[in-house]
Amino acid sequence: MTETFGLTMAGRACTGGSPLAEFSGQPNPTVHFDADARAGPAKSGPRKPGRPNGGTAGRAPQSDKQARRRTMSDSTIISTTTRTMAVLGMSAALAGGVLTTGLMNGTAQAASVVRTSAQASAHPYDGKDPYRSGCARTKVYTGKKASLKNEVGDRLGTIRLYYSRRCGTNWGEVSVSRSGTGTITVFTRTKSRSFTYRAGNGGHHWGDMVHAPSGVCAKATGSVTNGIGRANKGSGTTAKACG
Repeated sequence: MTETFGLTMAGRACTGGSPLAEFSGQPNPTVHFDADARAGPAKSGPRKPGRPNGGTAGRAPQSDKQARRRTMSDSTIISTTTRTMAVLGMSAALAGGVLTTGLMNGTAQAASVVRTSAQASAHPYDGKDPYRSGCARTKVYTGKKASLKNEVGDRLGTIRLYYSRRCGTNWGEVSVSRSGTGTITVFTRTKSRSFTYRAGNGGHHWGDMVHAPSGVCAKATGSVTNGIGRANKGSGTTAKACG
């Protein structure tokens, strides 16, 4: 199909000739346009691949395998991050635990220092044997005694409280059966000393001393075991005596 266009210039209709032809003496060319050529070739056949919907220019669409690989990679990153956070949490807990233990140990050590200081300030006679130390040479019976009785009131022995005038100390002595074993404890308001005796010595046993000078009150308690069963176990405590 061929179309012929007439050109109009300066109010002059040009149907076959051109105004330029009048000056050049050349015949006026007729311009022919092929409508089919202008329109271009018919668009038929498969389309060229363009950018997929929702895609990114220059990037091929992901396959299912690639998508799965990316999902697994994201999961690995999340899992690794979770483990890292867990490790950090455990480290913080351990650090907290180490810090808490250190504070507790410090408290225990401080308490130990206090106990050590108290022991260091104890009197030289505290915990000593009244007879080996020579303090018993000036012993005085305070008149305070108690029966060592079992739970039904049977008397299994006796405990007495003694005082040393020279040393200013108190201690307890028990009289039990020869097979009897037990403990003797003497104490004041601030301290005490205990001694465990074995069978023998005719049933006569004494405990260690505590320093109880004038104005300090003391008392003694004792226990005895003569055999198996509660009927063979007795105990008793004296009244206090003040120096």
